[in-house]
Amino acid sequence: MRKRVTTLEGILAFGLLIAVGLPAHAQDGSKNRFFKGLSTGLEFYRQIEASGGWPSVPAGDTLKPGLNHPRVTALRQRLSISGDYIGAETDSPVYDEELKQAVIAYQDRNGQEPDGVVGKSTIASLNIPVTSRIKQMKINLERWRRMPASLGKKFVLVNMAGFELEAIEGHKTVLEMRVVVGKAYHDTPMFSDTIRTIEINPYWNVPPSIANGELLPSYVKGTAKAAEQGFEIMRGGKPVAIDSVDWSSHIGKTLPFNIRQRPGPTNALGDMKFLFPNKHNVYLHDTNARSLFAKTVRAFSHGCVRLQKPRELATYLLQVNGDWPRERIDQVVASGINTTAKLAAPMPVHLAYMTAWLDRKGFVQFRPDIYGRDAKLAKELNL
Repeated sequence: MRKRVTTLEGILAFGLLIAVGLPAHAQDGSKNRFFKGLSTGLEFYRQIEASGGWPSVPAGDTLKPGLNHPRVTALRQRLSISGDYIGAETDSPVYDEELKQAVIAYQDRNGQEPDGVVGKSTIASLNIPVTSRIKQMKINLERWRRMPASLGKKFVLVNMAGFELEAIEGHKTVLEMRVVVGKAYHDTPMFSDTIRTIEINPYWNVPPSIANGELLPSYVKGTAKAAEQGFEIMRGGKPVAIDSVDWSSHIGKTLPFNIRQRPGPTNALGDMKFLFPNKHNVYLHDTNARSLFAKTVRAFSHGCVRLQKPRELATYLLQVNGDWPRERIDQVVASGINTTAKLAAPMPVHLAYMTAWLDRKGFVQFRPDIYGRDAKLAKELNL
């Protein structure tokens, strides 16, 4: 077993200073603190590379707690080098509880189901060479470099690759939640904007691409279910029943009217949406498909961002208004009445795509490149 090139505690303690904004050294004001934090993580992985990297875990049957096998020794040594396993015993072939917890920690920070069972996907991730991880961090450093040095004193940050949203004040996360983002072929774009209004009990104005490509073919077969779900068409600014149209006559054509869904329990946007008008027509919103938040990989939408805790976010954003406590939000939702609340203090929002970052505990998090954007940026950077 090779000797570790540095103590994990030392390098990560330094990383934590950066992550919480403490004066570890004179910081470059042109780079935000997330750039600084990941730079620290990169230094740790460069030291691992200089020491020879980490061993591969041989392919084979699934490794589970209680197993006694030479491959377990390779697993233990691999996780020791990356800092996930911190036990003193690195040569044991027994898959014990301490190693299980190390595997869970590794899976959790690599976007995998944290079950402590090492199957094909976990082994494939473990066997990604340190040089590839260094490249991944460089790609994400470039992404942070291209974002504003100051993201705002208070801001909302969505990481699409991490399927997470954070509301951040200074260096403190005050609210966090899971999100669902766009499918690979409906990928959510990267941009920064400002949340200005919240629409409670929203109408869903169906985008033409969905109306023509998905709803029209289904309506030809019948509209009874659509009517029950609150769908209607808009003619001259007035709602018209969904069953008043000969849908078969529109096959192969662009619909000459809009389709919308009324507020209600079946509305695709759920109870509310958070608006920051932009050219992408993307926004944050609630959802009636809440079971998707239990999944590890959450790329299911048509491009907008679905929120696990929309009422909590609304409460946070509207607290400066002074007249929108949680009780009032709940009452308006229960009324079913379409209502718009304007933020007294508009909030910066950043839709980012980070497949590597330093977390608040000082560990580097990695995620799969669900949109294939890492490869494109690597080519641009000649990495």
